[in-house]
Amino acid sequence: MVAFRKAAELDLAVDPHGNRYLPILMGPEGRQQLPQRGQWAFLHAVYPGQLFARDDPLVQGNLAMLEATERQGMVTELNGIATPFGPLHLHVEADKDGRQLTVSVKPLDANCKAVVVHLPIGGTKPMHPQQGGRISVPLR
Repeated sequence: MVAFRKAAELDLAVDPHGNRYLPILMGPEGRQQLPQRGQWAFLHAVYPGQLFARDDPLVQGNLAMLEATERQGMVTELNGIATPFGPLHLHVEADKDGRQLTVSVKPLDANCKAVVVHLPIGGTKPMHPQQGGRISVPLR
Protein backbone atom coordinates (compact mmCIF):
# COMPACT_ATOMS: atom_id res chain seq x y z
CA MET A 1 0.00 0.00 0.00
CA VAL A 2 2.97 2.34 0.57
CA ALA A 3 3.99 2.10 -3.11
CA PHE A 4 0.39 2.75 -4.20
CA ARG A 5 0.15 5.86 -2.03
CA LYS A 6 3.43 7.23 -3.42
CA ALA A 7 2.18 6.70 -6.96
CA ALA A 8 -1.21 8.19 -6.08
CA GLU A 9 0.45 11.37 -4.76
CA LEU A 10 2.03 11.89 -8.19
CA ASP A 11 -1.32 11.53 -9.96
CA LEU A 12 -3.62 13.47 -7.62
CA ALA A 13 -5.55 16.19 -9.42
CA VAL A 14 -7.78 19.08 -8.37
CA ASP A 15 -11.27 19.46 -9.82
CA PRO A 16 -12.84 22.85 -10.70
CA HIS A 17 -14.37 22.95 -7.18
CA GLY A 18 -10.98 22.58 -5.46
CA ASN A 19 -11.37 18.91 -4.45
CA ARG A 20 -8.23 16.75 -4.58
CA TYR A 21 -9.09 13.43 -6.22
CA LEU A 22 -7.33 10.46 -7.78
CA PRO A 23 -8.11 10.11 -11.50
CA ILE A 24 -8.68 6.58 -12.76
CA LEU A 25 -6.04 6.88 -15.48
CA MET A 26 -2.46 7.38 -14.34
CA GLY A 27 -0.23 10.18 -15.63
CA PRO A 28 -1.24 13.24 -17.65
CA GLU A 29 -3.99 11.26 -19.43
CA GLY A 30 -5.96 11.14 -16.17
CA ARG A 31 -6.17 14.92 -16.00
CA GLN A 32 -7.60 15.06 -19.52
CA GLN A 33 -10.69 13.04 -18.54
CA LEU A 34 -13.78 14.23 -16.69
CA PRO A 35 -12.96 13.84 -12.99
CA GLN A 36 -15.97 11.60 -12.33
CA ARG A 37 -15.32 9.24 -15.24
CA GLY A 38 -14.70 5.66 -14.12
CA GLN A 39 -14.73 6.40 -10.39
CA TRP A 40 -16.85 3.30 -9.77
CA ALA A 41 -13.63 1.30 -10.24
CA PHE A 42 -11.79 3.11 -7.42
CA LEU A 43 -14.84 3.05 -5.18
CA HIS A 44 -15.04 -0.74 -5.47
CA ALA A 45 -11.80 -0.74 -3.46
CA VAL A 46 -13.77 1.07 -0.73
CA TYR A 47 -16.85 -1.14 -0.87
CA PRO A 48 -17.12 -4.07 -1.29
CA GLY A 49 -13.30 -4.37 -1.44
CA GLN A 50 -12.65 -2.65 1.92
CA LEU A 51 -9.07 -1.75 0.93
CA PHE A 52 -9.68 1.87 1.94
CA ALA A 53 -11.67 3.21 4.87
CA ARG A 54 -14.40 5.73 4.07
CA ASP A 55 -12.49 8.38 6.06
CA ASP A 56 -9.24 7.82 4.09
CA PRO A 57 -8.11 11.15 2.55
CA LEU A 58 -8.03 9.60 -0.94
CA VAL A 59 -11.61 8.40 -0.55
CA GLN A 60 -12.76 11.71 0.96
CA GLY A 61 -11.30 13.67 -1.96
CA ASN A 62 -12.90 11.42 -4.56
CA LEU A 63 -16.27 11.50 -2.79
CA ALA A 64 -16.15 15.30 -2.49
CA MET A 65 -15.39 15.54 -6.22
CA LEU A 66 -18.30 13.22 -7.04
CA GLU A 67 -20.69 15.17 -4.81
CA ALA A 68 -19.62 18.41 -6.51
CA THR A 69 -20.47 16.96 -9.94
CA GLU A 70 -23.73 15.27 -8.90
CA ARG A 71 -26.91 16.43 -10.58
CA GLN A 72 -30.45 15.14 -10.74
CA GLY A 73 -31.64 13.56 -13.93
CA MET A 74 -28.14 12.27 -14.57
CA VAL A 75 -27.65 9.34 -16.93
CA THR A 76 -24.63 7.08 -16.80
CA GLU A 77 -24.06 4.60 -19.56
CA LEU A 78 -21.38 2.01 -20.21
CA ASN A 79 -21.45 0.59 -23.73
CA GLY A 80 -19.46 -2.59 -24.21
CA ILE A 81 -16.84 -2.07 -21.50
CA ALA A 82 -14.56 -5.13 -21.62
CA THR A 83 -14.89 -7.44 -18.61
CA PRO A 84 -13.92 -11.08 -17.98
CA PHE A 85 -17.66 -11.80 -18.34
CA GLY A 86 -18.09 -10.30 -21.79
CA PRO A 87 -18.91 -6.71 -22.73
CA LEU A 88 -20.76 -4.78 -20.04
CA HIS A 89 -23.70 -2.69 -21.17
CA LEU A 90 -25.06 -0.75 -18.19
CA HIS A 91 -27.49 2.15 -18.06
CA VAL A 92 -28.16 4.08 -14.82
CA GLU A 93 -30.63 6.94 -14.69
CA ALA A 94 -32.06 9.07 -11.91
CA ASP A 95 -35.30 10.78 -12.78
CA LYS A 96 -35.39 14.56 -12.93
CA ASP A 97 -37.20 14.79 -9.58
CA GLY A 98 -34.49 12.75 -7.86
CA ARG A 99 -37.08 10.28 -6.61
CA GLN A 100 -36.30 7.13 -8.57
CA LEU A 101 -33.23 5.36 -9.90
CA THR A 102 -33.34 2.85 -12.76
CA VAL A 103 -30.51 0.42 -13.54
CA SER A 104 -30.52 -1.66 -16.74
CA VAL A 105 -27.96 -4.37 -17.58
CA LYS A 106 -27.75 -6.43 -20.77
CA PRO A 107 -27.00 -10.17 -20.43
CA LEU A 108 -23.42 -11.25 -19.69
CA ASP A 109 -21.50 -14.45 -20.53
CA ALA A 110 -22.20 -17.78 -18.83
CA ASN A 111 -19.10 -17.50 -16.61
CA CYS A 112 -20.66 -14.52 -14.78
CA LYS A 113 -22.25 -15.92 -11.63
CA ALA A 114 -23.98 -12.82 -10.26
CA VAL A 115 -24.93 -9.23 -10.91
CA VAL A 116 -25.61 -7.45 -7.64
CA VAL A 117 -26.97 -3.90 -7.62
CA HIS A 118 -26.08 -1.96 -4.45
CA LEU A 119 -29.08 0.22 -3.70
CA PRO A 120 -28.66 3.87 -2.68
CA ILE A 121 -31.27 3.37 0.06
CA GLY A 122 -29.33 0.41 1.48
CA GLY A 123 -29.35 -3.27 0.68
CA THR A 124 -28.84 -5.05 -2.61
CA LYS A 125 -30.87 -6.56 -5.42
CA PRO A 126 -29.59 -9.48 -7.48
CA MET A 127 -30.09 -9.67 -11.22
CA HIS A 128 -29.73 -12.85 -13.30
CA PRO A 129 -26.46 -12.31 -15.21
CA GLN A 130 -27.41 -14.25 -18.35
CA GLN A 131 -30.82 -12.58 -18.60
CA GLY A 132 -29.87 -9.04 -17.64
CA GLY A 133 -32.75 -6.84 -16.66
CA ARG A 134 -33.99 -3.60 -15.24
CA ILE A 135 -34.39 -2.52 -11.62
CA SER A 136 -36.13 0.66 -10.46
CA VAL A 137 -35.90 1.80 -6.84
CA PRO A 138 -37.04 4.86 -4.91
CA LEU A 139 -34.30 7.23 -3.80
CA ARG A 140 -36.27 8.66 -0.88
